[in-house]
Amino acid sequence: MFEELKELIIVGDEDKAKTLTQKFLSMGKNADEIMKGGLVVGMDVVGQRFKEYEMYLPEVKMSATAMKASKEKISGVKVMVGG
Repeated sequence: MFEELKELIIVGDEDKAKTLTQKFLSMGKNADEIMKGGLVVGMDVVGQRFKEYEMYLPEVKMSATAMKASKEKISGVKVMVGG
């Protein structure tokens, strides 16, 4: 279900990531599900690709910006990533 959000984070599509995050919230998904299911997984892929020289800093920054925009959508919702 969160595969599309993960891909949007990887490619750094800020607008679509924000829109999809809002859609998930409207569907009743909680912040923890969104973080773990899409945002964190997407950034894990970005980190791995950066480590393997498959992505470079400008692309990583685009991904980080997309994640930040999505996180701002869920900022009012309690997030428990570690537990």
